[in-house]
Amino acid sequence: MVEEVLRENKDTFSNKDFLKYTVFMQYTHGTLQAIQTFCLMIKTIVIFYR
Repeated sequence: MVEEVLRENKDTFSNKDFLKYTVFMQYTHGTLQAIQTFCLMIKTIVIFYR
């Protein structure tokens, strides 16, 4: 989804900004996935020990 938006808007980005934005989005996405995984683990543990 992010890649598609970036591809559409690539002409409006300079290469340096495009690279920064891509790295930032990947980092943010990775962090969100890590948080979701962590929450899922906690939920699983809570359900398991209930």
